Amino acid sequence: MKPKHKEEDASDDQAAAAETQKKKATQPWAPESAADAPHKRGMLGIAKGKEGHQLRWVRFDAIDRRKNQGYALASPADFDATPDENGMIRRNELVLMVVPTEVYEARRAEVAKQTEAQKAAPRKEFLREREAASRQSGHNLSDENQEE
Repeated sequence: MKPKHKEEDASDDQAAAAETQKKKATQPWAPESAADAPHKRGMLGIAKGKEGHQLRWVRFDAIDRRKNQGYALASPADFDATPDENGMIRRNELVLMVVPTEVYEARRAEVAKQTEAQKAAPRKEFLREREAASRQSGHNLSDENQEE
């Protein structure tokens, strides 16, 4: 066994000290409800909701469009927040709005329906083109390969 030099001992000690000083890795994929979650959504400072409503931060230039969709400006008194000069709860370019849960869920269902239609569109287009090509060539597709 070779005797260790003082330099090797010092480098080993430094490596051990660096190993113990490493920070614990964050896990953004972990549930946000965890007590020690580093990526919580409370960054905009509203801690409570309104019964039967959903809170949404909306861009300032989209307020009118959201009002037409059923949203309303959040009242500063309901959330113990300081309003800006226009009476809105505002964080930079975002404004807090409330929307009834029924409207929110209906909108989510509509978006999900549109997403499914967009996911199915390439397959429908492929089947349509394949059918047109088979008609031009004089071949018939079997019923199992055609779209239902």
